[in-house]
Amino acid sequence: MAGPLHIGAVRGFGSIGDVPQAASLARYLDALDGDDLLPRTILYNLNPADNYVFATMVGNFQDGSIAGKVQFGSGWWFLDQKEAMEWQRSWGW
Repeated sequence: MAGPLHIGAVRGFGSIGDVPQAASLARYLDALDGDDLLPRTILYNLNPADNYVFATMVGNFQDGSIAGKVQFGSGWWFLDQKEAMEWQRSWGW
């Protein structure tokens, strides 16, 4: 039986948004994943402009070994007000 599928940062999947931040985050997560050191992870951000980057990034590191291994965290800090939480929940992530 084959081992878990390693998807990583450069496997034909993409993340939208802030390219420098997305690239740095992908490199970091990929380095951990490549060494089989990526733990269950929840990504949080402080800037709502980065929501889509973080939300799409979680899909790049689902290897099937753990359901929801990398997840997009709920809004917090100034995103923890009712409107932002309802907005994020409406995405279904």
